[in-house]
Amino acid sequence: WTMRPCRNILFVNCPNAGKPWSVPSGWHTDLVVDAQNPAMKFVYAFAFLDEVAPRGGATALLANSTPRMRLEGEALVRNGKWMRRGLAAENSWFAELFDEEAAWRNADPEVLDAQARKFMDDGVASKGVPMR
Repeated sequence: WTMRPCRNILFVNCPNAGKPWSVPSGWHTDLVVDAQNPAMKFVYAFAFLDEVAPRGGATALLANSTPRMRLEGEALVRNGKWMRRGLAAENSWFAELFDEEAAWRNADPEVLDAQARKFMDDGVASKGVPMR
């Protein structure tokens, strides 16, 4: 892996104290995923400037999404529209996660807790790749 000079990007993600935490929406990809060129393009590093409690509002990643997308055998463009459509068609777990208008997103705290456990703890396997 070779680090390119002057290609640093800083993202700041602050929790919204006025809104209760919910499973994130707006899923996307930040890079092209190319099975033919699996070399690492960049590294995510997260720094917390204060204590972050569970469901504290920090950035969420879909674990193992890059290895899973490489199984498609073709380059997948940035933004993730294909990824969301393909995974949602494969399994209802993904369809629920990617549905930004799902009724459970505006449900009572017990329903939100159950959905959070489903997506962030239980997870699902896609083509043998565990994801959550």
